[in-house]
Amino acid sequence: MRFITKTGMMRPLIMLLFFLPIFTTGCGATDNNARSDYRSAYIDFLGNINEAGVDERGTEICSYYLYDIDKDKTPELLVEYGIYASEKHVWIYQYAEGEVQRIDMIPTVHSSLYAYPDGNGILECWTYGGGEEIYLNTLNDSKLTSEVLYSGSTIYENPDTGDFDTEFTHPQDVVPGAYILTSYAPDDIYTIEKYED
Repeated sequence: MRFITKTGMMRPLIMLLFFLPIFTTGCGATDNNARSDYRSAYIDFLGNINEAGVDERGTEICSYYLYDIDKDKTPELLVEYGIYASEKHVWIYQYAEGEVQRIDMIPTVHSSLYAYPDGNGILECWTYGGGEEIYLNTLNDSKLTSEVLYSGSTIYENPDTGDFDTEFTHPQDVVPGAYILTSYAPDDIYTIEKYED
């Protein structure tokens, strides 16, 4: 072999390592590029809104969630605004046509967001003042629709004592497999970088 020198096989190995990326580019690149695109777009977008600090209502940014509502393999970005429970709301964004697009807003006053494992959707669990409701929000063609899956009271009279007790319905009792979503600080981009479908 002409490439063999005093260093033995080092030169052929170096040549192989040099040319290997040239021969393998393009293999599965489309999916990876699409994933990279939404990641970069979401990171840039979060940086911009975190720098602004507030939305058009003047409400301070609090956190964000990353969740694939419509299960299309590209997660939606849910940005929560509001430090106090009475002002909380979540703007939902999607990556489409090469850009971050705003879809809709969910009022999350006295609410928590839960995964909906049965298909298209995200659960919003609201409770306040003795009432509770669980909503299923679905995303179709960039439109968010909502339906009530459960509505009830958290206050019950104890038949033994006559006292009133508080008891909440867990979302898993309504939708088996539901789990609470984790929120992240607006400057924490690690979650977006490492998100897996």
